[in-house]
Parts: sequence; structure tokens; C-alpha cells
Amino acid sequence: MNIFSAFGAQVAQRDIQESEDQKEVFGNVEYRDQDLEIKPITVKAMAYEIEALDYIASKLDGNRSNFVKDLFLTYMVTAVRDYVESYDSYFGDQQILPISVRDFLELEKSSLSDASKALIESLIVEVCGA
Repeated sequence: MNIFSAFGAQVAQRDIQESEDQKEVFGNVEYRDQDLEIKPITVKAMAYEIEALDYIASKLDGNRSNFVKDLFLTYMVTAVRDYVESYDSYFGDQQILPISVRDFLELEKSSLSDASKALIESLIVEVCGA
């Protein structure tokens, strides 16, 4: 087996494992072809910030793209939770009903794919515990 064959086998094994990990997170969610399409995202930052991201990603045996994606996913719901908690706290005793992250996001009213909803739901459970 040459180096490219070995690399292909290694990547295939990683992809299979990632697929299994996704099944654990999302259960029996049916994915449409467009759910599995990889789309780019652009983030503009100062050169020293990008250098810092690259350095930390490399220390974690990763690359900038995966590191930033993981950061987005990790902190996406945390940002919403912090926003909702701050909003609720502003009203103090006058608060009629506390709003939850799930209520705020209104996923059931959204036109998101089942895969996107499942991702957000899993992040809500991970970040908020319910």
C-alpha cells in the first residue's frame, strides 16, 4: 500500500467514525442530500487573531477550519442562553414568564431541516441541561 492509499484508508476510517458519532448525537434523523453538503463560511479577523487560531488549532492536532466550526457549535447556544438570561434579568420582579432558550428559538416554527433542528436541540441539552 502506497502513502496515498494509506492516507485514503485513514481518512475513510475517520469519516466512518464521525458518521457513527453523528448517529449517536442525532439518532434516527433523516438527512437530505443538501443537509450533508459542506458549505464555506468566511470570518474576517486581524492577522494576529488568525495566527492565534492557527496556533491553538495545531496544538489540538487540528486545523483552523475545524477548530472555528467547533467553536461556533460549542458557543452558539451558549450565546443564546446568555442573551436570554440577561434579557430576563432586566425585568427583575416584573417578569411575567421566564423565557427558556428553547422557547426563544421557536424551532418548531422554523423552516430548518430536521438535521439542523436536531443539532440545535442536542446543543441546548448539552449547554442548558434540558
